[in-house]
Amino acid sequence: MVKLFRKRYIAFRIIRKNGQITKEDFIHLVRNAFLKEGKGFYREARPWMIRFEGTKGILRCDHKTKDKAIELLNRMKFCNHDRADSSLKVETVGTSGTIKGCIENFYSRM
Repeated sequence: MVKLFRKRYIAFRIIRKNGQITKEDFIHLVRNAFLKEGKGFYREARPWMIRFEGTKGILRCDHKTKDKAIELLNRMKFCNHDRADSSLKVETVGTSGTIKGCIENFYSRM
């Protein structure tokens, strides 16, 4: 049996001037960033938030779209013009083929 979907786990950190962002708000930002690349890319990448703690998290995606997903996360910026202190930037820390490796090598060290 051939696996068609090999998972990659991307550890990332959120740099924000004012506190944390909610999981729901961040998922909305990630979904919109992936959908801007097209629905076909979104379906192929299959982004899924595995873990999120306000200033750090782990995102799962397909192995074929890992590099593009990292690029999208690093490019992602958000600024709410109503509040000057609400801007955020995402910085990827590392990638792994297993959740355990991602947590041990990157997530626990952030």
